[in-house]
Amino acid sequence: MAYVYTYATHRDRYFDSLMHSCDKVNIRPVVKGMGDKWKGFVVRHNELLRFMKTLRDDDIVINIDGFDTIVLCPLNEIIQKFKSMDCKALFSQTSDNGNMLQKYIQWKLGFHGMKVNAGMFMGYVSKMKEILSKV
Repeated sequence: MAYVYTYATHRDRYFDSLMHSCDKVNIRPVVKGMGDKWKGFVVRHNELLRFMKTLRDDDIVINIDGFDTIVLCPLNEIIQKFKSMDCKALFSQTSDNGNMLQKYIQWKLGFHGMKVNAGMFMGYVSKMKEILSKV
């Protein structure tokens, strides 16, 4: 199985557009954190880890930012493209903003010289648990 997952504590910016775009392509995203107080990215990633513990290792999770993302194609097309890349995990890239917290997270994840964006990443649950448990 494959899951589109987001952690959003409230409705803001493009959240409603994200939900509408998911509806248009028949995706039911898993939304965690709604109504909770924002406590930072560590809590966000811990919630994702907690969710993944309920899944099988060969399931695929697509983690997206709830405030600046929309979905453009059906889930089966996303999964097909991911599998065609023959990788276990895929991360979006971001520009260097000089943020020390971001640089620390990059270092902890082992991405030296690359700027991984926490707003979109996906992969097999087994690999995602391995990567996120290092943060």
